[in-house]
Amino acid sequence: MVWQEKNDSIQGYIYLLRVKDFHGWIPGAVLGRYKIDLSSEYFDLNPLQVQHCLWLMRRYESRR
Repeated sequence: MVWQEKNDSIQGYIYLLRVKDFHGWIPGAVLGRYKIDLSSEYFDLNPLQVQHCLWLMRRYESRR
């Protein structure tokens, strides 16, 4: 993959992800861990890179 600087004229998506099974406490409040980000979510990958990504995701899930 090659890094490309974000072009503000290209449409993208703002997303909110919540981390499952994570919580924290501060006095009087329960916190959840979230990620808010902007992405255009598209990458040019060859089949080997796709398989590698899938392998990494499965490996991560198996450690949870």
